[in-house]
Amino acid sequence: MKAIGEVFKSKEDLCGKGSIKVGGENVYNLSANQSDISNSLTVKVNLSPDQSDKKEDLESAIKGACSNVSDAKVEITCNMGIGNVVTTVENVTEVMEDKSTTFSHKKGEVILLDFWATWCPPCQRPMAHNQEMLEKNASKWNDKVRIVGFSIDSDSSTVKNHVQNKGWTKVEHYWVRNGKCTADKDYGVRGVPHCVLLDTNGKIVFIGHPASRTLEEDIDKLLKGETISGAGTTAGGDEDEDEGGDSPAIGGEAAERAI
Repeated sequence: MKAIGEVFKSKEDLCGKGSIKVGGENVYNLSANQSDISNSLTVKVNLSPDQSDKKEDLESAIKGACSNVSDAKVEITCNMGIGNVVTTVENVTEVMEDKSTTFSHKKGEVILLDFWATWCPPCQRPMAHNQEMLEKNASKWNDKVRIVGFSIDSDSSTVKNHVQNKGWTKVEHYWVRNGKCTADKDYGVRGVPHCVLLDTNGKIVFIGHPASRTLEEDIDKLLKGETISGAGTTAGGDEDEDEGGDSPAIGGEAAERAI
């Protein structure tokens, strides 16, 4: 563990910005009457996408520090996470106009990103709630709040027809599974619905299932410059994403499209 700590310290420019989890166990061997005969260790590090070129170097250094562990596993991902400031999303398709564009945050805006799909049953109620929140708070939020649907459907026309039939037109709709955009990968989407909440500085303050929080209250707090806490607001918080609501759609046919 000390050797791993030294690696993290030497790579502070990387590890200081990412999330780190270290866990392991010792197995007591009765016949050998000793506790260190077999041990395991798992090290998980998440870097932001713009640090992906440093992934191999960091992985090599961590594995070297774990050389004396019989069963060591090192997992390094490069996803946007809690505390990261979002960057421009390139090559996203604007659904209503069916054109390629970019998506970015402007200082002063609170933005809720909702990764979803028309074929996903658990996604429908949260998207309807997005529309309801925007209608209810139109005068209060005005242009300071944006709720954005990032669809992982197989085509944009299906999304357009669906949202028009449902009347979910106050939500901004984009299609990210167009073969060029990498937003779902960059944000570590493994199942939908999957929400990402940005504060007025574009910093990610929540990741997870929309039913795990009262998002309307969260948005109001962020507009006032306040911070939010609780489920999904700390590194690794997305593990609680299905708490209090339907599980993300990751089974059956949906799994092929969502993962």
